[in-house]
Amino acid sequence: DRKYAFGTQIEHYGRDFQMDTGFYNRRGMTSGCGYGEVNFYPKNANKSVLKRVNVFTWNKLGRDQVQDGNERFNMAAVRLNFTRQGFLRIDYGLGREPWAGLRFKNDRFRTQGNVQLYRWLSLNGNFSNGWSTFYDPVNPFQGKSRNAGFGFGTMAPRRGTVCCHCACAAAQTRNISKTNIRVGLTRA
Repeated sequence: DRKYAFGTQIEHYGRDFQMDTGFYNRRGMTSGCGYGEVNFYPKNANKSVLKRVNVFTWNKLGRDQVQDGNERFNMAAVRLNFTRQGFLRIDYGLGREPWAGLRFKNDRFRTQGNVQLYRWLSLNGNFSNGWSTFYDPVNPFQGKSRNAGFGFGTMAPRRGTVCCHCACAAAQTRNISKTNIRVGLTRA
């Protein structure tokens, strides 16, 4: 039930940094980020389907010594929390990043949501549209990227029944389209 929240982080990875056990493969990077949020709650939470409105911003500034450029990203977003573990998030971010001596945009619009309709059925979906970069060291290029996905899951209401989880995603980048459908069945 906090009304406000804030946070900051500063990090530096030297040119000779190496992480053998991790997935962070950037070096020569110094950056700082900040997060701030304001929460609004309905006056009568017991009768309202909407439980919380969360408005937040996340911002990052950095200097990449290896790629010889400055990086920035600023995002503004709103999250709506509902009953039945439902939420809807809408955000827009804009910025730029260096690569191979060039600067590329990384602006992006995203939305995602989830709801637990019944004890045994949940639905989720997402959509993203913005710029995407192909990080080739010799010939990098940028293009528009669009991704969408939806999924559902069923939970077994009693022992011995079958559960189904399905996810479908579609992506399009620079005239290349890709669709991915996954279905899984488990026995409870």
